[in-house]
This record gives sequence, structure tokens and C-alpha cells, in this order.
Amino acid sequence: MKFSVITINYNNCVGLRKTIESVVAQTFKDFEWIVIDGGSTDGSLKVIEQFASYMAYWVSEPDKGIYNAMNKGIKVATGEYLLFLNSGDWLASNAVLQEVSDASPTADFVYGNHIERDGSVEDGPYPLTFLRMYRSTICHQDIFHSKRLFVQRQYDESYKIVSDWKFLFEEIVRKGASVQKINVVVSALEDGNSYNVKLLPKERSVVLENLYSEMEREAIEEYLKMKESGWYQDLLFMEKHKLFFRLIKRIVRCYKKFCK
Repeated sequence: MKFSVITINYNNCVGLRKTIESVVAQTFKDFEWIVIDGGSTDGSLKVIEQFASYMAYWVSEPDKGIYNAMNKGIKVATGEYLLFLNSGDWLASNAVLQEVSDASPTADFVYGNHIERDGSVEDGPYPLTFLRMYRSTICHQDIFHSKRLFVQRQYDESYKIVSDWKFLFEEIVRKGASVQKINVVVSALEDGNSYNVKLLPKERSVVLENLYSEMEREAIEEYLKMKESGWYQDLLFMEKHKLFFRLIKRIVRCYKKFCK
């Protein structure tokens, strides 16, 4: 089995139908579709039952949050690559899976582009930099995850909205997982905000506190600020304030260890 498409749904009957239409219309057929519903009460179950013949597996039961639901999907998935396409988001064309297959994916993470909520096409970042992964991430709906990455562990269910970012950061930045950028528009995103903008920085901070010491975090932030604003002006400023050598040593030491 080439791909496993995993759809998480909870009380999003309208969005689920849009996702379904894009999945069942795929011209490429070497994939399985898994739907994990959190016990919806809005009519989603009827929609699922209507299209159940297209699904390799589905379940509708209460869960402990989105990452608990995603982990349920991971456990039953048999594809070489997993794509998480939640209800409301949809595959950008009927040929998406065929195009991804034609790109001959081999890396741990294979990602493309997506259509933003305003209709514009957003290119996936390439090359991936430490700055991108530290402060942001790749659009989750664009990524095909190698199933072997989930053999030892799955998504951390102690977080509500950043476990996918945490997983990518740890695998790519900390462990050096391979990545492959493909020129395929993979998904289109549901209109509206899909995450809690206030909770996001709080959970990210907790993750980084667990990964790096306070001194390391300070050095990383100093290094990233310098990269964003330009080295020359920052070096002059620090030298003027007699911080040059102390900060550069910390930044270089931290960069060699974590930012390669």
C-alpha cells in the first residue's frame, strides 16, 4: 500500500463531505482511507456511513483530543506514507496522489505546496532552515510522513495543538530525518482558523524548555535575531557594547550543536 490518508473529524459534517469528495475522486487508487470520528452528533456519522465503502477503516467514538484521534489512525494505517487530511481540508486536485507517486518519494518527510484560505498558492519552504523549524513549521496537510517514523513513538497527547510541530522539529532538527520537497499542490485549507492562536506560543515554549536549557534558548534566539536583521549591524552593535566575544562564543557553540 503506497499511501494512507487519515481524516480526523468531530462535528464538522459540511467540511467532512468536502474532504470526502476530494478523496474519492482521486485517479490514483493504491491508497487506503482511514476516518477517525470523535463521536460526532451533527450528522457526520450518516455521511461516513454513506461513503463507508471507500474507507479501509472508520470509527466513531469519543476521543481525548486531536492527537489521540490521529494516533488511532496511525495504529491501523498500513501505507508506506501517511497524509493527515482533516475534515474541511481537501486534496487540491483529482491527481494529487498520482503526482506524489510520480515524484518517487523516498525521504522520511515528503512535502509540497497548498492553497491558502484566500485562494492563493503557498509554496512549501525550501530549503528547510533551523529558523523555519524553530519558529514555524511546514503546513501539516502538505506532508507525507513515512510510516516507519511512527514505529517507536506517536504524537504526544499531552499537548493540544503543537504535537505535530514537536514531532517534525524533533525528527528533522534533532534527529536529522530526511526531507524531500516536491512541486505538487497537495491540499487546500478550510476557511477559518484551525488552531488557538493564544495557546500556540504557550505550548511551543513548553516544548522548547524541555528540549533546550535557558542558556541554549537565549543563544539560539540571539543567533536567529542576528540572521533576521543582518549580521553586520548586529556585530557592530554588540562590539560597541562589549558583548561581542561573549555572545559570539555562546551563539557559535549552540549553533554547532543544534543548528546544523
